[in-house]
Amino acid sequence: MSQSECQHRRDFTRVAVAVSADIITSVGLIRAVRLRDVGLTGVFVLVSECLPLGTQCRVVLTLEEDGPKIEAFGRVIRTEGTGMAIEFTEIHGLDSLEHLRNLVRFNTTQPGQIEKEFASHLGIKRDA
Repeated sequence: MSQSECQHRRDFTRVAVAVSADIITSVGLIRAVRLRDVGLTGVFVLVSECLPLGTQCRVVLTLEEDGPKIEAFGRVIRTEGTGMAIEFTEIHGLDSLEHLRNLVRFNTTQPGQIEKEFASHLGIKRDA
């Protein structure tokens, strides 16, 4: 699948951010990975060694040292040489959801599009 096909399939806009994340799985922790991008439905993390497809994990995004965090649960849905895509299956708490929305909102180049996306659904998945 080409990059443009992948972009076309996405339900939500992704934005580049300078935020670190911890990825926690049942077998261990990958600490302080860098993000390539983030959206309401997931993240692409830059790692030297990818987890297997389907791996369930918890993702903790640290917005600033000793500051707010975004916690989500997800699974690995795609891997590339430079990293892996994790689709969120659950955002942990309303604060995390609001911080995630603000992270996307304040880092987008298309604010009107983001607001339409926020208004078009209730959860992290589009209604069928």
